[in-house]
Amino acid sequence: MKLVVTGCARSGTGYVAELLRRCGIRCGHEAVFRPDGFAGWGHYDADSSWLALPQLGALRDVTVIHLVRQPV
Repeated sequence: MKLVVTGCARSGTGYVAELLRRCGIRCGHEAVFRPDGFAGWGHYDADSSWLALPQLGALRDVTVIHLVRQPV
């Protein structure tokens, strides 16, 4: 199973990618979902990227975590 962490830009996706890597999960930050589109999973089990939002409907067998920025 794959994991996608997504939210709006500047919501902490880079931080979460680093946190997951330190927990032993092969997670990229905008490495699978990039500005030029879906790049394939490669050796990643997860990707933390706001760029995944437009493609969520096409994903299958993927756990999605919606990261929400604290407004205050």
